[in-house]
Amino acid sequence: MGYLSLTIRKDMASHARETVQFPRNVSNLMLRLNLYLFDHNVGKPYRINDPVKRSRRHAQQAGMRREHLDSIYQDAFTKRVFMKKDQRLSPSALRTLNRQ
Repeated sequence: MGYLSLTIRKDMASHARETVQFPRNVSNLMLRLNLYLFDHNVGKPYRINDPVKRSRRHAQQAGMRREHLDSIYQDAFTKRVFMKKDQRLSPSALRTLNRQ
């Protein structure tokens, strides 16, 4: 089992155990999962034992600049974002956005 699946099962109640917990609305579950993944990648600190790298975030470890991450994180909670007409999304992201 991978790191992401273990982290999701640890942090989200609807993923704790298949036999005990289940979501009532799959569309809402997908939206919660997308928000969780966003917070995990952009907001969560990358916790390692190296004191120099301890203030980094997961996305920084993947190669994104801290200034860009800070603006994305702030905009996500202060601005209302709409999908542009020429913006391309993956089929699964489009289905999630349209609650299908």
